[in-house]
Amino acid sequence: MDWTAEQHDAFERDGFVVVPEGFIDDETVAELRERFEPLFAGRYETGIRPDEVNWVPSRDPEDRTRQICNGWKADTCIAAQTLSERTGRLAAQLMDWDGVRIVQDNVIWKPPGTKSLGMHLDGSYLDYLVPPEMVTCWIALDDTSADAGTVTYAAGSHRWPRSPENRGEFHAPADWLAPVELARPRDEKPQLVPLVVRAGGAAFHHFNTFHGSGPNTASVHRRAVISHLVPSGARFHPEHTDPVYSRYRRVGDLSLDESFFPIVWTRDGYRTATARRGSTPRPEPAPPRRRRSQGGSPNEAASPLAHRALRPAVAAASQVRAVRPEDEHGRLALGHDLQKRVDRVWAAHAQPLDRHGERPRELRRLLQRLLELLPLDVAVTEEGVRRRQHLRDVQEDERLTVLHGRVDRERRRLLGERNVERREEHWAVGGRGKRDVLARAPAP
Repeated sequence: MDWTAEQHDAFERDGFVVVPEGFIDDETVAELRERFEPLFAGRYETGIRPDEVNWVPSRDPEDRTRQICNGWKADTCIAAQTLSERTGRLAAQLMDWDGVRIVQDNVIWKPPGTKSLGMHLDGSYLDYLVPPEMVTCWIALDDTSADAGTVTYAAGSHRWPRSPENRGEFHAPADWLAPVELARPRDEKPQLVPLVVRAGGAAFHHFNTFHGSGPNTASVHRRAVISHLVPSGARFHPEHTDPVYSRYRRVGDLSLDESFFPIVWTRDGYRTATARRGSTPRPEPAPPRRRRSQGGSPNEAASPLAHRALRPAVAAASQVRAVRPEDEHGRLALGHDLQKRVDRVWAAHAQPLDRHGERPRELRRLLQRLLELLPLDVAVTEEGVRRRQHLRDVQEDERLTVLHGRVDRERRRLLGERNVERREEHWAVGGRGKRDVLARAPAP
């Protein structure tokens, strides 16, 4: 769809332009209607509450118009329509903007018997933005009529002298037309135009056009979804604030965060990812990992854990080989190294870390677990199983000491076996704690 010259002229002249039917199809109308009941019952598909919920069951009178602001954050079906790229493009064409973003949507429900919404200017609510400009797309989900409380425009009011900022009484005012009477020029009589369209019809209006809706005196419901769109380059005002939407202003930054004010259309084709999905913000998928060399990437350790490929902690059975003496010797040597490191930490920091000795015990338990896990990448020998069984009768706080002594004995035994293979006879000499070894080579 594109605007005709006549439609452009109507917007310039009246401050609004009407699409009587077919702006959205019947299937979309039906899907949007189905979302009203759960939304107003507080059942939010995304789990996120809209920014404003201006009617709550059992809290507010039944004769009040039901209004939700930023329902797109709570419901993906609402988001798919209010963040529509086509809507953004058409709005930008009317205002001659290079791009648009949504600043707020409305979900409006006027059951039979509900009271009016006061006439107002959208521009009266924009002083927290720079520039304070907006175009609104209003889409009917039911056939509308004047007696059913349809939206009513004051044609040409966008060209009136700007009246003082006055948000007035919006919900169920005593006189919903009073703001127009106060703002109109003395020599001009307001031309009120109730919008009569089919379900799926729409209207776009200027931010300085007066509009509101009378009471619903008919026996039918009147539902609508509305997109309030601003220039894509809009920013927060450095001084003026809005009680609701200025909460999204970041410290030292006046830009509008696209997570909360998505860009829906630009001339160069850019759209916020949220708008493309038509849903609430979700974490962006991890970028594809670059193929790295066999030696590994130096930046791999700095990447988020969730983005790393998971590696098996234990080698596959086909990769397990028999234990060689040097394997066992390496494991035991690593155990000695870990023990020395724990002892140094204990000696240097035991008192500052924990006067009751809890931290050293934690370190010892950590070392115990490491010693138990280290053999996992090789086949487990029967002697290794017997060694673990021998520790079953040792108390937890004594296990490391006992294991330390047994590691010493294992080290001497394995050295002897290794040197026998080299046709040398080795044996230990000296008391406990000494590491001197004598060797004698056999006669050739």
